Amino acid sequence: RLVICTAMISDKTVSVGVPAAEAGRLWIGCASGSLEVLELQPAGKKPMKAAEFLRGYPVAGGSFLASGAA
Repeated sequence: RLVICTAMISDKTVSVGVPAAEAGRLWIGCASGSLEVLELQPAGKKPMKAAEFLRGYPVAGGSFLASGAA
């Protein structure tokens, strides 16, 4: 589980629900454009910048994100 702490709207083209990473930056595809994740918090961890997260949790090809909202 991840909590997105800080993000901004981006026009980078990424498939819906798919994470993409490049040069320490992280995007998640949305229906219109994408969301650039600037800071996030993995379960049980402290909030961290996207570049720090990607060093420990590289984004693999074929990854897909699902909403955990109830």
